[in-house]
Amino acid sequence: MNRLDRYARTAFALTAAFALFAISSPLFADEAFGFGDGTESGATESIAPADSSPIAVNLSGEIGPSVTVFADDADSSSSIKSFEAGALASGALNVSASGSNADAFAAIDFSAESDGTAEVSFDEAYVRAYFGKLDLEAGLRKVTWGKADSSGPLDVVNPLDLTDLTVTDSLDRKMARPILRASYAIGDFTSVEAIFQPSFAGHDLAFEGMWTPRQITALPGAIAAEAQGKITALVMSGTISLAQAMALRDALTGELANADLESIASVDTSSLKYSQGGLRFTTTVGSSDIGVQYWYGYLPKPAISIDVDAMLAAASVGGEPLSAVHIDYNRFHQIGADYASVIGAFNVRAELAANVTEDLSGDDGEVYNPSIAWSLGFDRDVFAAINLNAQAGGSVRLMDGEVADSVSDTEAGEDLTHTTLTMKLSRKFLKDEIEINLAGLYGIEDMDFLILPSIVWTKGDVEVELAGGIFGGDDEGEIGHFGDNDYASLSMTYTF
Repeated sequence: MNRLDRYARTAFALTAAFALFAISSPLFADEAFGFGDGTESGATESIAPADSSPIAVNLSGEIGPSVTVFADDADSSSSIKSFEAGALASGALNVSASGSNADAFAAIDFSAESDGTAEVSFDEAYVRAYFGKLDLEAGLRKVTWGKADSSGPLDVVNPLDLTDLTVTDSLDRKMARPILRASYAIGDFTSVEAIFQPSFAGHDLAFEGMWTPRQITALPGAIAAEAQGKITALVMSGTISLAQAMALRDALTGELANADLESIASVDTSSLKYSQGGLRFTTTVGSSDIGVQYWYGYLPKPAISIDVDAMLAAASVGGEPLSAVHIDYNRFHQIGADYASVIGAFNVRAELAANVTEDLSGDDGEVYNPSIAWSLGFDRDVFAAINLNAQAGGSVRLMDGEVADSVSDTEAGEDLTHTTLTMKLSRKFLKDEIEINLAGLYGIEDMDFLILPSIVWTKGDVEVELAGGIFGGDDEGEIGHFGDNDYASLSMTYTF
């Protein structure tokens, strides 16, 4: 995420937080921020200003330390790769206020790290007003569209933070975005929702370190390999000498080795040029929930196209080869539908979407091809009070035959289909104080996997969790690429 976008998000959040304070400020005129009047710690109260309807203010949140240990791969002389003391105190502070026809909410995330640094940021901050059947909302927001339990193809409003794969909760991975939102209730079980975003942000990716995606780490090697083939062809044709070829190869290799990929991939998406929005209709027919939606926005993955011939030409005259790298985000239309119902003993959920980009012929290397995306999942109690939640999802690229086998095409080397299976088994014991979970994700095409075991002990307001992550399978796969990053974590959280 670029710095300008971070400033924009912070400013938007501060505006919403100020509105929240403005709504609730009459409450604090005569009391020391609402405390000291004999109420118990952690309790909430409602105070009615003399000249307005009652306003309720609630304070909640969570706080606790965490520790994470990363195990090394088998060929290392040490069994421990790294140890992270984690946050000595991290959590969230939530403040909400509600009146007769409006409410507001602000969630502030904070962490105090073991190295003495601290970080405070807004997770969400928004104001919502009610006008009969019409609700209006503005602020920094996380919104879920679609019926899938984990990320589904219709959940397009918020990008994801993919810089730390120890964060496995889909809501925690979402990055809140500034939005304007309107919802109109047509009937008791039918509504229409509209969302507008004045700017856009793609997925937050790691460009260095242990969580750098395969596509980024493999990019310099792919460019070098294609360039070497072209240099060899120039030598064989007599266009350049062997000495010139070696100098050209060394020049390009040096540029790639010193390239700041994060800086190159930085695209300013904070202007109205990158605005996006959509409509969603939901209703209930009998025992089935049905949704239909349209979205006009940007794909969250950047499209990367490299003109190797231009790179070689620039390197041969001492120019800037990396200027031949084209990175941007692609506009797309999405038309989708979702369905949820109880069929027998199964709670079934399904989503289907058509993602239509501007590359309708499939031969534009700077634009992703159109695709069909889908998900199908269910949950049910199987036996011995064990709950099973399973979901399959993926995408199919259209006009696949037009994708070039070259780094000039952003989809070069990618499979026609992308399919993942996710599953979670959970069981509670001792009057629901102990919960054991075993979750997993398997990539069909890449033949790689992630296993996530955990045990959670909840006692009153305190939760202790021991969890882990095991990556495996093909090390060229999107998940198997992180095969050396197995980890275990221990956390304790107090909720108030």
